[in-house]
Amino acid sequence: MELSAIKRRLPGGAFLWTAFAALIPPLALYLPGLGGGFYLDDIPNLGPLSQPDLSWQQYILNGFSGPLGRPLSYLSFYLQHASYPAHPAHFKAVNLAIHLLNTALVYWLTSNLCKARGIAVTWKTALSCTILWGILPVHISTVLYVVQRMTLLSAFFVLLSCAAYVHIRLKRIPWGKMDYILATGWVGVGYLGVFAKENAILTGLALASLEAFFLSTLPWRPARLWRWICFYFPFLMLVIHLTVLRDITAGYASRDFTLSERLLTQSRVIFDYLKIILAPDLNDLTLYHDNFPVSRSVGLQELWSLTGLATCLTLIIKGRHRWWFPLSFALTWFFSLHLLESTIIPLEIYFEHRNYLPSVGLIVGLFFLAKEAIRRAQKRVRPSIPHTALGIMMAWMATITAVESKTWGNPLQFVSAAWYKNPDSLRTMQELSSFYLAHNKIGVAYQLQSRWKQAHPEKYTPGIDLRILMLSCLDPKIPFQWDENMRHAFLTGKLDMSVDVLQEILDRKIAGQCEHLRWQDYQDILDSFANNPNYRKNGRVFLFLKKFKTISSYVTGDLEQALTTVISDINLETVDFDYLLLAASIAYEANAKAEFRKVATIIRARYPYEWIKLGKHQRDLVQKIHSARL
Repeated sequence: MELSAIKRRLPGGAFLWTAFAALIPPLALYLPGLGGGFYLDDIPNLGPLSQPDLSWQQYILNGFSGPLGRPLSYLSFYLQHASYPAHPAHFKAVNLAIHLLNTALVYWLTSNLCKARGIAVTWKTALSCTILWGILPVHISTVLYVVQRMTLLSAFFVLLSCAAYVHIRLKRIPWGKMDYILATGWVGVGYLGVFAKENAILTGLALASLEAFFLSTLPWRPARLWRWICFYFPFLMLVIHLTVLRDITAGYASRDFTLSERLLTQSRVIFDYLKIILAPDLNDLTLYHDNFPVSRSVGLQELWSLTGLATCLTLIIKGRHRWWFPLSFALTWFFSLHLLESTIIPLEIYFEHRNYLPSVGLIVGLFFLAKEAIRRAQKRVRPSIPHTALGIMMAWMATITAVESKTWGNPLQFVSAAWYKNPDSLRTMQELSSFYLAHNKIGVAYQLQSRWKQAHPEKYTPGIDLRILMLSCLDPKIPFQWDENMRHAFLTGKLDMSVDVLQEILDRKIAGQCEHLRWQDYQDILDSFANNPNYRKNGRVFLFLKKFKTISSYVTGDLEQALTTVISDINLETVDFDYLLLAASIAYEANAKAEFRKVATIIRARYPYEWIKLGKHQRDLVQKIHSARL
């Protein structure tokens, strides 16, 4: 291939106008969805924004969604703190803007890949491919689900890195010293995305797939050592961290599936992902997949999925130097970008937003495959047929996206559609119940919770009864009685999202509500959870239970019990700063000098600069800790 063919391009202005044209369809389709509300993980992640004395350091540096804290994502949320909780549309509008930026980056990337393969009319292929990706229905639960701005921002950095890398690979052949420095910088931009979401650590694998399938035909390639360091080394470090330095199996203690069961289940999930990307159905698309069946053994479905994975691996290996290489690229990119969330890490089984970045290479690869197949069959196939097929496919995708977007834009339609699609989902039931509660239909919410509990005894979790208790705090007519049967259920029930409900009940008790629930009964509930093996083995949840009991004892004036609770049965050397601060506060209030000295010593040693994360009232206590004579 001649270098002149590589360098052909649209004039700068035409390129920008074409890229802008690619943004119009997704913009038009997503605008109706901006009127929706906050769902699922939005509230725990955005909830602190409602605190009047919240500092930006306190919010950004205390992120808990990932091991790195995701400060870039939290910073973007904090910049909109004035819009929470009254204006969810403002948050969704920013999400949409980031999606449009990502769509423009996909156009830049695709047009350069066209040049790399010597495709004459690059803008038509790039424009069609970009529009198709931008309007995929599977992206609805990423763009309109506020907290998944983390996914959008992470993808932005990765796509920017990939597009810029391909651009400089085409622009300069071979590279000089400064070109290597520039390329290394752009690769590093991709890895910066880990501060939005950890998926960006896979940037190197995305670049490696582009290099292997699209750029390897260029007259020159970067040095092998440079490629190994930039493309593979970060991922290898991640593998070592997960398998050697960190006990990855510890996270499965709080899950109802094992590592082997998760891997077996993911072999089915990955093909379900392919289906909802390439052949979406309105009934398949939903935010709630918490009841996706786990594979406990190898059955017929598992055999089919494992066979499918083996087939895909064969296609990847054999297809690199064949005319159908785009299929191998599509599969390589798709599976590589799923390595973090769809393999050994004990995350939840299924979420649609995990396909946002993997779908880029999938669509681009399949688009190039179709174009090559049409070129080879052009003497036997009329040109209008593939164009008509593409038009029908885009129309179908656009129709589903439009319907889903309109549904997400109306909270009543959203919860109704979620219930219709998946009435067996616990989260769907809870979302619908929360909707009724927000509209002061407390009795209807109770009936929904109660009937679902009776209809699905095998899916019982203590969170159902806790939510009924919370409803009884709002309406005394709703029956709730703490007795031995419920105590046994709480002692043996499966781990669920009960912590937030326990916090809400505590807040209502402090506010003078829930008069029918004695403080002693509330503490008995906490003790039941603390003695439940499913809760006790989850360190983070166990610390929350200790915090709640400590605070409840403090509120009732029992400082001795509060002090005993906060320091007993806990290794203070391993807990986080917030827990240590609570322990120091209780010890200081109780004038327990020995305990205060012990906690303050740990804070001084482990968290000398942690004060920057705090609000003013907390800094006063830290000042006392650091100024105390220990």
